[in-house]
Amino acid sequence: MCWYDSLSHEYWRVGPLKKERLSLNPPITQIYDFIGEKDIFDILAASDAQTEKKLRQVERGFRHLQKRTSVNSWVPNEFLPHLQKKIEFLSGLVVAGSSSEPLHIVEYVSGRLYLPHSDSLPVRY
Repeated sequence: MCWYDSLSHEYWRVGPLKKERLSLNPPITQIYDFIGEKDIFDILAASDAQTEKKLRQVERGFRHLQKRTSVNSWVPNEFLPHLQKKIEFLSGLVVAGSSSEPLHIVEYVSGRLYLPHSDSLPVRY
């Protein structure tokens, strides 16, 4: 089932989200055209230098904790403030400031992996 969602947030009234229900149990919805081509190009351009450096490390046999052999990079959240806002409107979560990690760009190709790990946030009691 496909539909246009203009009701979940006032931001989407002018340009509604294009959604498709992929599964009811578990609930899975695909959103189309959320990130425009220009934003995709800018994100990839910003991550290129880091990605190329890490790709050379992987090609030389570098492995980080045997949990990550994917090529990845980070793009600062401040890089695309309008994309930050769209993510906040979609998720209802605060993305701006230090409340979230930077945008994580991961390249998956044959032979590489990115396993779950727990080093992203410090443990606080």
